[in-house]
Amino acid sequence: MIRNFDNPPAENRPRPFWFWNGEMTRPEIRRQILEMKDKGLGGFFLCARQGLRVPYLSQEWFALCRYAVDTAREQGLEVWLYDEFPYPSGMSGGRVTLMHPEARHSHLDIITSEAGSGQAISIDLGVGLLVRAQAFPLLENGTVDWDQGLDLSAYTGVRQNHLIYQRTPVIAAYAHNTKRFFSYGPTEELYWTPPAGSWKIIIAMSRTIEDFKYFGTYLDPVNRDAVQAFQETTYEAYKKELGEYFSSTIKGMFTDETCLHGRWSWSNEIPASFREKYGYELTDHLAALIDASYPGAPMIRYQYDQCTHELLRDRYHKTLSEWCAQNGIKYTTEVPSMRMSNQRYSHVPGGDPCHDKLGFPMEKVIDRDFHIFRSNPKVISAMARQFDRRDCLVESFHSIGWSMTLQDAKWQIDRQTLMGISLHTFHGFYYTVDGITKHDAPPSQFFQNPYWQHYRLFADYCARSSRLITETESMADVALLHPATSWWTHLRNPFSVFSYSGDSQEEKQASDQLIEDWKHLCKALLFHQIDYDDLDPEVMLAGRIEAGHIVVGRARYKTLVIPPITNLEGSAADMIRQFAAGGGTVICCGLSPYETIEPSVDPSTFLIHVPQLSKDVYFGEPGQAKVSHTGSVYAIRAPGGIRAGAADELLAGLVRSETRYPIDVNIPAHLHKAVIVHRRQNDVGSYLMLSSQDGVRATVALTCADAPESAALFELDLETGGCRLLESCRDGRTLSATVQLSPWQTRLFALADRQSHFAAPPMTTALPLTLETKLPMPVCAAGWNAYRLEQIQVSIDQGPFFQALPATFIEHFKQAGPLQTSQLQIDGDFGTRQSLSIRYPRNETCQMSFFIRKKPGKAFLLRDRMSIMGEHTIQINGHTLDPQAFQPQKVYDPCNLLADVTENLTEGVNTVSVSVTATADFHGLSDPLYLIGDFAVTAQQGVFVIDAPQKEACLTAGPIEGYPFYSGTLTFSTNLEIARPVTEGRFSLSLADVENLQDCVELIVNGTSLGVRAFAPYAWSGASDLLRTGNNAVQIRLTNTLANLFEGTWYDLSQQKMCAIQPG
Repeated sequence: MIRNFDNPPAENRPRPFWFWNGEMTRPEIRRQILEMKDKGLGGFFLCARQGLRVPYLSQEWFALCRYAVDTAREQGLEVWLYDEFPYPSGMSGGRVTLMHPEARHSHLDIITSEAGSGQAISIDLGVGLLVRAQAFPLLENGTVDWDQGLDLSAYTGVRQNHLIYQRTPVIAAYAHNTKRFFSYGPTEELYWTPPAGSWKIIIAMSRTIEDFKYFGTYLDPVNRDAVQAFQETTYEAYKKELGEYFSSTIKGMFTDETCLHGRWSWSNEIPASFREKYGYELTDHLAALIDASYPGAPMIRYQYDQCTHELLRDRYHKTLSEWCAQNGIKYTTEVPSMRMSNQRYSHVPGGDPCHDKLGFPMEKVIDRDFHIFRSNPKVISAMARQFDRRDCLVESFHSIGWSMTLQDAKWQIDRQTLMGISLHTFHGFYYTVDGITKHDAPPSQFFQNPYWQHYRLFADYCARSSRLITETESMADVALLHPATSWWTHLRNPFSVFSYSGDSQEEKQASDQLIEDWKHLCKALLFHQIDYDDLDPEVMLAGRIEAGHIVVGRARYKTLVIPPITNLEGSAADMIRQFAAGGGTVICCGLSPYETIEPSVDPSTFLIHVPQLSKDVYFGEPGQAKVSHTGSVYAIRAPGGIRAGAADELLAGLVRSETRYPIDVNIPAHLHKAVIVHRRQNDVGSYLMLSSQDGVRATVALTCADAPESAALFELDLETGGCRLLESCRDGRTLSATVQLSPWQTRLFALADRQSHFAAPPMTTALPLTLETKLPMPVCAAGWNAYRLEQIQVSIDQGPFFQALPATFIEHFKQAGPLQTSQLQIDGDFGTRQSLSIRYPRNETCQMSFFIRKKPGKAFLLRDRMSIMGEHTIQINGHTLDPQAFQPQKVYDPCNLLADVTENLTEGVNTVSVSVTATADFHGLSDPLYLIGDFAVTAQQGVFVIDAPQKEACLTAGPIEGYPFYSGTLTFSTNLEIARPVTEGRFSLSLADVENLQDCVELIVNGTSLGVRAFAPYAWSGASDLLRTGNNAVQIRLTNTLANLFEGTWYDLSQQKMCAIQPG
């Protein structure tokens, strides 16, 4: 059926962000690439990341890149280049704005005020470039007379409000005057005396971004010179050094998070572009951006956003996309967008959803994320279909934390696959987790994590999920028109998660309703198991009407759902009318367009054959929804909005009546919010993917109402790659089967010709067995146990101690209490503003105490190289450790250093003291130290203490008794009693009494491994000759994450929250 499903090629395998974030060496680069190959990865995105010690874009950087690409080619892996250090893209590590300081990013600040007649006013406008200053009369009824505006630009000027008084040294040039008065810091100020009446003042300032992450400032991504400089210093540099690998080993270039910033998107390029496109001055009408009562406000707002959208799309994305195409590689993006067509030029459109822990409900994900383009995988996959792209990408697992398990990851991949995502880019794989480097946004899923040994299981699963998407086609024939332009005209900022930018509570409430109702329609379709694509009107216009369908790229839609909208571009309205006239189904929900956003386009003529859905009804009192129709055009009247009167159910019923799938699914009531996906493969068959995303167990009925005699139902195993015939019943042309769905499980079924596809016969009956686990069992660890030294007492410059957590010196300094003048210094030049800073060097002492109940036979102090930065000494119980006592030894990372401290420990209270001479803000004890050895960590009087090694423990989903901070593999030993000889050919074995288990588990019976379960269901099977009557020795090997060690936390699935590991 699906070619190479059992062993997908590299093009379907995960390709993670590989963070180059430390001291890069060729042997370690090679070792890590071989690890990726061994664990089933298809390649990697080579990412310069904070912590990198090699100068970015230097010859040594490119030499190391070349070495990595050569090694990847040797191993048959793909390389994708990340175009920035670190992010967002466009800066060439910071060079672009140095080359073009005029192209630094600006944001628009709109200041409003009111003034009365005859009273002079002064308004400090701050630092920036005046764009427009206007005043409008306020009428007695509170409205604004927009026709009588005054230009106040001439009433603005420059002031210096910071006053400086200095005494200078006596030198020849100043022998007779050592005192000087200066002012400093020019700012704009408005000084105006209004004429008679009351006035509304609106002032727009363009301000340069001066404090941006990583770079301090940022480029203007619509400035042609800046984009050209970025292309030359990054893209052309890679071509020069690595161009010979383009299109063979190097497959593409990734650009990340490039957008415009600020409450109102702005560039100094916008006014001229707007004037050229629309024929008038935007700056004369900026009042429209703040007040909806301004004449023609919807049109001005729409044109402002459309102009900004086109500038970013065409000047940045189109430029880089064309360069990539000309050089044989793919332009890949994960960027904020103003509308879906922003990624029109992306060869691999992408996004950034999927950062949740297991069990976070899909409904809450939609409520939180779906209105944000880059967070909505349905939008991402729709773009791939509509732009006819093979792949679409999700940058996964950002900000999920160190507790992320392979179960979490697999659950998220299932969700991505249900939404049509094919290229899985994991965020991220760390070259090193040295010190504070480990506290980047995502956890490292690489060799540092204990579960890495089992990663192949997950990588293969992901590859098969991807293969399903790339080798089949979505059967979604329903399009949901995206209402972005209606959100624009209500001042929702698409670059800022569509947050409201205005000041009107009424307008905010109306726009909230538009957005929430749109998301409610998304849920209505998905939770009624109706697959759909989002469709931007601008993207639709690139398609055509054909035989009652809207055809865009590979997508063919026979039903168009129009959510509540306040406006629609005229050409899109024309195309929808043509679609309806050709027999296509149009369902208008709640609100018809009423705003004019284009000259000479009357929104009331949108669909003249159905009743207008008025804003008075939609934004009015709630009432029962009703539907009317003329031919194939339906109108759902929704008083008070979609959510008020079951309009969503009416929509689902209408669409369901128009939609048929080859494999129908009868969803049980308790699984009613399940999301399923239907796919097809030409000349082969159709596919159904069914997932228990909310962790419920269900029995599901499958029905194929029109199955040819030769057709059969199969199951394709996403975990093993196998294919088997599904037990089914036939009644004429109806084929049916009943399947079980375990919590968190995903199953893939196919309807295909029985004779054309080899499949194993149905599974034979197996003896079900359950292994009891609630009682304590003998337990042992695969490595040293660990105790976290995280609670510290800090003293700065021999001052009083205070409690803190490991952090950089500057963070501790903020907590230290009253400052001494000797700790500070004031800097400044002649005539300049003085600044206050810390006077270095400073001395910091960090003390950590712990109690040993039973001295261990062996104990080591474990640290990372960068855990302590700055000159320092370490003492244990008053004994100073020789720096040479710390030797490199990998525990979780090659950066680890170990010192044998067994002889320095004593039963009772022990103290570790770290003394640091800090000469920079980032010096100090910034990451915990660990004591590791052959001991247990037990609770005593509300604290953790070090005790004799643990003999027994219970298997739980939380911290294991005696090993609360241990990250690695624990082996539990128990017995399975078999009362009678086993006559069945096979047996199945599951664990009892372990709810909410999420880690990797291996089961070994009588010395033979039944395999590793990296995710649910936690059940194993084996040949019955492995068993014997009576006692059977069983070992349970549990492998967890680095959260226990790095964070001292665990995830409580039952409560859906992270919990601190506490004694008791």
